[in-house]
Amino acid sequence: MLVSVKQEENMSKKVLVPNFMPEAAIEILTNNHFEVVRGRMASTTSLIEEAKGVDAIILNTTPVDATVFAALPTLKLVARFGVGYDNIDLDAATKAGVTVTNTPGANATSVAELTLTLILNLLTLTPRYNQALKSQDNSLIADAPFGLELAHKTVGLIGYGHIAQEVEERLHAFNAKILIANRTKREFKYGEYVSLTRLVAESDIISIHVPDTPDTHQLVNADLLKQMKPTAYIVNTARGGVIDESALVKALQSGEIAGAGLDVFATEPLPLASQLRDLPNTIITPHIGARTTEAAMNMATMAVEEVIRVLSGRKPTAQVN
Repeated sequence: MLVSVKQEENMSKKVLVPNFMPEAAIEILTNNHFEVVRGRMASTTSLIEEAKGVDAIILNTTPVDATVFAALPTLKLVARFGVGYDNIDLDAATKAGVTVTNTPGANATSVAELTLTLILNLLTLTPRYNQALKSQDNSLIADAPFGLELAHKTVGLIGYGHIAQEVEERLHAFNAKILIANRTKREFKYGEYVSLTRLVAESDIISIHVPDTPDTHQLVNADLLKQMKPTAYIVNTARGGVIDESALVKALQSGEIAGAGLDVFATEPLPLASQLRDLPNTIITPHIGARTTEAAMNMATMAVEEVIRVLSGRKPTAQVN
Protein backbone atom coordinates (compact mmCIF):
# COMPACT_ATOMS: atom_id res chain seq x y z
CA MET A 1 0.00 0.00 0.00
CA LEU A 2 1.18 3.50 -0.82
CA VAL A 3 2.29 5.74 2.03
CA SER A 4 2.85 9.44 1.47
CA VAL A 5 6.20 10.91 2.42
CA LYS A 6 4.78 14.44 2.69
CA GLN A 7 2.53 14.08 5.70
CA GLU A 8 2.68 17.72 6.76
CA GLU A 9 1.50 18.79 3.28
CA ASN A 10 -1.24 16.16 3.11
CA MET A 11 -2.84 17.45 6.31
CA SER A 12 -4.05 20.50 4.38
CA LYS A 13 -5.42 18.47 1.46
CA LYS A 14 -9.08 17.49 1.25
CA VAL A 15 -10.61 14.55 -0.58
CA LEU A 16 -14.33 14.13 -1.27
CA VAL A 17 -15.44 10.49 -1.21
CA PRO A 18 -18.86 8.88 -1.82
CA ASN A 19 -20.87 7.78 1.21
CA PHE A 20 -20.67 4.12 0.19
CA MET A 21 -16.85 4.10 0.14
CA PRO A 22 -15.49 1.12 2.14
CA GLU A 23 -14.12 2.21 5.50
CA ALA A 24 -10.86 0.34 4.95
CA ALA A 25 -10.15 2.51 1.91
CA ILE A 26 -11.01 5.71 3.79
CA GLU A 27 -8.58 4.68 6.51
CA ILE A 28 -5.79 4.62 3.93
CA LEU A 29 -6.46 8.29 3.25
CA THR A 30 -6.69 9.29 6.91
CA ASN A 31 -3.58 7.28 7.76
CA ASN A 32 -1.80 9.33 5.11
CA HIS A 33 -3.07 12.52 6.76
CA PHE A 34 -5.63 13.59 4.17
CA GLU A 35 -8.84 15.26 5.32
CA VAL A 36 -11.77 13.17 4.14
CA VAL A 37 -15.13 14.72 3.26
CA ARG A 38 -18.08 12.41 2.65
CA GLY A 39 -20.80 13.27 0.16
CA ARG A 40 -23.88 11.86 -1.52
CA MET A 41 -22.98 13.25 -4.96
CA ALA A 42 -26.66 12.94 -5.87
CA SER A 43 -26.41 15.43 -8.72
CA THR A 44 -23.95 17.74 -10.43
CA THR A 45 -25.28 20.64 -8.36
CA SER A 46 -24.89 18.83 -5.04
CA LEU A 47 -21.44 17.61 -6.07
CA ILE A 48 -20.28 21.20 -6.55
CA GLU A 49 -21.53 22.14 -3.09
CA GLU A 50 -19.96 19.12 -1.41
CA ALA A 51 -16.64 19.51 -3.23
CA LYS A 52 -15.91 23.17 -2.49
CA GLY A 53 -12.27 23.53 -1.46
CA VAL A 54 -11.29 19.91 -2.11
CA ASP A 55 -8.14 18.82 -3.92
CA ALA A 56 -9.52 15.51 -5.18
CA ILE A 57 -12.83 13.76 -5.74
CA ILE A 58 -13.30 10.01 -5.71
CA LEU A 59 -16.29 10.00 -8.04
CA ASN A 60 -19.31 7.77 -8.46
CA THR A 61 -21.48 8.05 -11.60
CA THR A 62 -22.49 11.69 -11.10
CA PRO A 63 -22.08 13.73 -14.31
CA VAL A 64 -19.08 16.06 -14.22
CA ASP A 65 -18.95 18.79 -16.86
CA ALA A 66 -17.24 22.13 -17.43
CA THR A 67 -19.44 23.85 -14.83
CA VAL A 68 -17.99 21.59 -12.14
CA PHE A 69 -14.40 22.38 -13.02
CA ALA A 70 -15.16 26.10 -13.26
CA ALA A 71 -16.74 26.05 -9.79
CA LEU A 72 -13.89 24.11 -8.15
CA PRO A 73 -10.60 25.96 -8.72
CA THR A 74 -8.71 23.90 -6.11
CA LEU A 75 -9.56 20.58 -7.78
CA LYS A 76 -6.56 18.65 -9.10
CA LEU A 77 -7.89 15.11 -9.52
CA VAL A 78 -11.08 13.23 -10.29
CA ALA A 79 -10.46 9.57 -9.46
CA ARG A 80 -13.30 7.53 -10.90
CA PHE A 81 -14.63 4.84 -8.54
CA GLY A 82 -15.07 2.40 -11.41
CA VAL A 83 -13.94 1.68 -14.94
CA GLY A 84 -16.30 3.72 -17.11
CA TYR A 85 -15.76 7.46 -17.32
CA ASP A 86 -18.40 8.52 -19.85
CA ASN A 87 -19.95 10.67 -17.10
CA ILE A 88 -16.90 12.97 -17.13
CA ASP A 89 -16.17 15.66 -19.72
CA LEU A 90 -12.53 14.80 -20.35
CA ASP A 91 -11.87 17.79 -22.61
CA ALA A 92 -13.17 20.16 -19.94
CA ALA A 93 -11.05 18.40 -17.31
CA THR A 94 -7.92 18.74 -19.41
CA LYS A 95 -8.59 22.42 -20.10
CA ALA A 96 -9.02 22.97 -16.35
CA GLY A 97 -5.76 21.16 -15.60
CA VAL A 98 -7.56 18.37 -13.73
CA THR A 99 -6.28 14.80 -13.95
CA VAL A 100 -8.89 12.07 -14.44
CA THR A 101 -8.19 8.43 -13.57
CA ASN A 102 -10.17 5.20 -13.46
CA THR A 103 -9.73 1.71 -12.00
CA PRO A 104 -9.17 -0.69 -14.92
CA GLY A 105 -9.57 -4.34 -14.05
CA ALA A 106 -10.74 -3.70 -10.49
CA ASN A 107 -14.24 -5.04 -11.13
CA ALA A 108 -13.37 -7.50 -13.89
CA THR A 109 -14.06 -10.66 -11.88
CA SER A 110 -17.42 -9.43 -10.60
CA VAL A 111 -18.66 -8.25 -14.00
CA ALA A 112 -17.43 -11.44 -15.67
CA GLU A 113 -19.28 -13.56 -13.13
CA LEU A 114 -22.48 -11.58 -13.71
CA THR A 115 -22.02 -12.03 -17.45
CA LEU A 116 -21.87 -15.79 -17.01
CA THR A 117 -24.84 -15.63 -14.64
CA LEU A 118 -26.95 -13.89 -17.27
CA ILE A 119 -25.86 -16.32 -19.98
CA LEU A 120 -26.66 -19.38 -17.86
CA ASN A 121 -30.00 -17.99 -16.69
CA LEU A 122 -31.03 -17.26 -20.27
CA LEU A 123 -30.09 -20.76 -21.41
CA THR A 124 -31.56 -22.69 -18.48
CA LEU A 125 -34.72 -20.57 -17.93
CA THR A 126 -33.91 -20.51 -14.22
CA PRO A 127 -35.73 -17.20 -13.52
CA ARG A 128 -38.90 -18.61 -15.09
CA TYR A 129 -38.86 -21.67 -12.84
CA ASN A 130 -38.11 -19.54 -9.80
CA GLN A 131 -41.13 -17.38 -10.63
CA ALA A 132 -43.28 -20.46 -11.20
CA LEU A 133 -42.61 -21.88 -7.75
CA LYS A 134 -42.91 -18.58 -5.91
CA SER A 135 -46.13 -17.58 -7.68
CA GLN A 136 -47.52 -21.13 -7.59
CA ASP A 137 -48.12 -20.91 -11.34
CA ASN A 138 -47.51 -24.41 -12.65
CA SER A 139 -48.28 -23.34 -16.21
CA LEU A 140 -44.90 -21.63 -16.29
CA ILE A 141 -43.38 -25.07 -15.80
CA ALA A 142 -45.70 -27.11 -18.02
CA ASP A 143 -45.47 -24.68 -20.94
CA ALA A 144 -41.74 -24.05 -20.70
CA PRO A 145 -39.44 -25.21 -23.48
CA PHE A 146 -36.39 -27.27 -22.61
CA GLY A 147 -33.36 -25.29 -21.54
CA LEU A 148 -29.96 -25.44 -23.18
CA GLU A 149 -26.42 -26.30 -22.11
CA LEU A 150 -23.62 -23.78 -22.47
CA ALA A 151 -21.18 -26.55 -23.41
CA HIS A 152 -20.34 -26.54 -27.14
CA LYS A 153 -22.28 -23.34 -27.77
CA THR A 154 -20.57 -20.59 -29.76
CA VAL A 155 -20.15 -17.42 -27.73
CA GLY A 156 -19.03 -14.21 -29.41
CA LEU A 157 -17.21 -11.55 -27.40
CA ILE A 158 -17.28 -8.03 -28.82
CA GLY A 159 -14.19 -6.38 -27.33
CA TYR A 160 -11.30 -7.89 -25.39
CA GLY A 161 -10.54 -5.82 -22.32
CA HIS A 162 -10.06 -7.02 -18.74
CA ILE A 163 -13.65 -8.19 -18.33
CA ALA A 164 -13.83 -10.01 -21.67
CA GLN A 165 -10.63 -11.85 -20.80
CA GLU A 166 -12.16 -13.02 -17.51
CA VAL A 167 -15.30 -14.11 -19.40
CA GLU A 168 -13.13 -15.99 -21.89
CA GLU A 169 -11.52 -17.97 -19.04
CA ARG A 170 -14.91 -18.99 -17.68
CA LEU A 171 -16.37 -19.87 -21.06
CA HIS A 172 -13.41 -22.15 -21.72
CA ALA A 173 -14.15 -23.97 -18.47
CA PHE A 174 -17.69 -24.59 -19.77
CA ASN A 175 -16.25 -26.03 -23.00
CA ALA A 176 -17.79 -23.31 -25.16
CA LYS A 177 -16.44 -22.24 -28.54
CA ILE A 178 -15.27 -18.62 -28.30
CA LEU A 179 -15.18 -16.07 -31.12
CA ILE A 180 -13.70 -12.60 -30.53
CA ALA A 181 -14.17 -9.42 -32.56
CA ASN A 182 -11.75 -6.75 -31.39
CA ARG A 183 -10.54 -3.45 -32.79
CA THR A 184 -7.01 -4.81 -33.09
CA LYS A 185 -5.83 -8.36 -33.70
CA ARG A 186 -3.88 -9.78 -30.77
CA GLU A 187 -3.13 -13.03 -29.00
CA PHE A 188 -6.15 -14.62 -27.36
CA LYS A 189 -5.89 -17.36 -24.78
CA TYR A 190 -8.75 -19.51 -26.04
CA GLY A 191 -10.81 -17.51 -28.51
CA GLU A 192 -10.57 -17.15 -32.28
CA TYR A 193 -10.17 -13.71 -33.84
CA VAL A 194 -12.95 -13.12 -36.37
CA SER A 195 -14.73 -10.28 -38.11
CA LEU A 196 -17.78 -8.77 -36.43
CA THR A 197 -19.90 -10.01 -39.34
CA ARG A 198 -18.83 -13.61 -38.81
CA LEU A 199 -19.19 -13.35 -35.03
CA VAL A 200 -22.77 -12.10 -35.32
CA ALA A 201 -23.77 -14.74 -37.86
CA GLU A 202 -22.30 -17.74 -36.01
CA SER A 203 -22.76 -16.97 -32.30
CA ASP A 204 -25.38 -18.58 -30.10
CA ILE A 205 -24.68 -15.91 -27.48
CA ILE A 206 -23.17 -12.47 -28.09
CA SER A 207 -21.60 -10.69 -25.12
CA ILE A 208 -20.69 -7.00 -25.32
CA HIS A 209 -17.45 -5.74 -23.76
CA VAL A 210 -16.74 -2.33 -25.32
CA PRO A 211 -17.19 1.20 -23.96
CA ASP A 212 -19.79 3.58 -25.35
CA THR A 213 -17.79 5.80 -27.70
CA PRO A 214 -18.64 7.57 -30.98
CA ASP A 215 -17.36 4.45 -32.78
CA THR A 216 -19.40 1.97 -30.72
CA HIS A 217 -22.55 3.95 -29.90
CA GLN A 218 -25.56 1.85 -31.00
CA LEU A 219 -23.19 -0.62 -32.61
CA VAL A 220 -25.90 -3.20 -32.00
CA ASN A 221 -28.59 -1.76 -34.25
CA ALA A 222 -31.46 -3.14 -36.31
CA ASP A 223 -29.16 -4.28 -39.13
CA LEU A 224 -26.85 -6.18 -36.78
CA LEU A 225 -29.76 -7.81 -34.94
CA LYS A 226 -31.15 -9.08 -38.25
CA GLN A 227 -27.86 -10.88 -38.87
CA MET A 228 -28.12 -12.86 -35.62
CA LYS A 229 -29.54 -16.36 -35.44
CA PRO A 230 -33.20 -16.39 -34.35
CA THR A 231 -32.11 -18.76 -31.57
CA ALA A 232 -29.33 -16.44 -30.36
CA TYR A 233 -29.12 -14.35 -27.20
CA ILE A 234 -27.39 -11.04 -26.53
CA VAL A 235 -25.84 -10.06 -23.19
CA ASN A 236 -24.66 -6.58 -22.24
CA THR A 237 -22.75 -5.83 -19.04
CA ALA A 238 -20.71 -3.00 -20.61
CA ARG A 239 -22.57 0.21 -21.50
CA GLY A 240 -26.21 0.63 -22.47
CA GLY A 241 -25.50 3.06 -25.28
CA VAL A 242 -23.81 0.33 -27.32
CA ILE A 243 -27.28 -1.10 -28.09
CA ASP A 244 -30.10 0.65 -29.93
CA GLU A 245 -32.76 -0.26 -27.36
CA SER A 246 -35.75 0.46 -29.59
CA ALA A 247 -34.34 -1.88 -32.24
CA LEU A 248 -33.62 -4.50 -29.56
CA VAL A 249 -37.18 -4.33 -28.23
CA LYS A 250 -38.57 -4.89 -31.74
CA ALA A 251 -36.22 -7.83 -32.31
CA LEU A 252 -37.26 -9.41 -29.00
CA GLN A 253 -40.97 -8.84 -29.62
CA SER A 254 -40.87 -10.27 -33.13
CA GLY A 255 -38.77 -13.30 -32.24
CA GLU A 256 -35.94 -12.09 -34.44
CA ILE A 257 -33.63 -13.12 -31.59
CA ALA A 258 -34.31 -15.45 -28.67
CA GLY A 259 -33.61 -13.17 -25.72
CA ALA A 260 -31.39 -10.68 -23.94
CA GLY A 261 -29.62 -10.36 -20.60
CA LEU A 262 -28.97 -6.72 -19.72
CA ASP A 263 -27.26 -5.08 -16.76
CA VAL A 264 -26.86 -1.68 -18.43
CA PHE A 265 -29.22 0.63 -20.27
CA ALA A 266 -29.20 3.75 -22.42
CA THR A 267 -30.86 5.64 -19.56
CA GLU A 268 -30.19 4.67 -15.96
CA PRO A 269 -32.09 4.02 -13.79
CA LEU A 270 -34.14 2.14 -16.39
CA PRO A 271 -37.33 4.18 -16.98
CA LEU A 272 -40.49 2.66 -15.52
CA ALA A 273 -42.11 2.87 -18.95
CA SER A 274 -39.33 0.90 -20.67
CA GLN A 275 -40.71 -2.03 -22.64
CA LEU A 276 -37.69 -4.06 -21.59
CA ARG A 277 -39.36 -4.46 -18.19
CA ASP A 278 -42.32 -6.33 -19.67
CA LEU A 279 -40.72 -8.67 -22.18
CA PRO A 280 -40.75 -12.35 -21.13
CA ASN A 281 -37.50 -13.08 -22.97
CA THR A 282 -35.32 -10.60 -21.10
CA ILE A 283 -33.39 -10.84 -17.85
CA ILE A 284 -32.61 -7.36 -16.56
CA THR A 285 -30.58 -6.18 -13.57
CA PRO A 286 -29.95 -2.59 -12.36
CA HIS A 287 -26.25 -2.15 -13.26
CA ILE A 288 -24.98 -4.45 -10.50
CA GLY A 289 -21.95 -5.82 -12.34
CA ALA A 290 -19.51 -4.25 -9.89
CA ARG A 291 -21.80 -4.40 -6.88
CA THR A 292 -19.83 -6.91 -4.85
CA THR A 293 -17.82 -6.42 -1.69
CA GLU A 294 -14.64 -7.47 -3.45
CA ALA A 295 -15.06 -5.20 -6.47
CA ALA A 296 -15.95 -2.21 -4.29
CA MET A 297 -12.81 -2.66 -2.22
CA ASN A 298 -10.64 -3.15 -5.31
CA MET A 299 -11.99 0.00 -6.96
CA ALA A 300 -11.77 2.04 -3.77
CA THR A 301 -8.19 0.99 -3.11
CA MET A 302 -7.08 1.78 -6.65
CA ALA A 303 -8.81 5.19 -6.54
CA VAL A 304 -7.25 6.00 -3.17
CA GLU A 305 -3.80 5.06 -4.45
CA GLU A 306 -4.27 7.44 -7.38
CA VAL A 307 -5.22 10.23 -4.95
CA ILE A 308 -2.06 9.64 -2.95
CA ARG A 309 0.09 9.57 -6.07
CA VAL A 310 -1.29 12.70 -7.71
CA LEU A 311 -1.56 14.84 -4.57
CA SER A 312 1.98 13.82 -3.61
CA GLY A 313 3.30 15.00 -6.96
CA ARG A 314 3.66 11.60 -8.60
CA LYS A 315 2.25 10.35 -11.89
CA PRO A 316 -1.01 8.37 -11.85
CA THR A 317 -1.05 4.85 -13.24
CA ALA A 318 -4.45 4.99 -14.95
CA GLN A 319 -4.92 8.49 -16.33
CA VAL A 320 -7.62 8.72 -19.02
CA ASN A 321 -7.27 12.34 -20.16
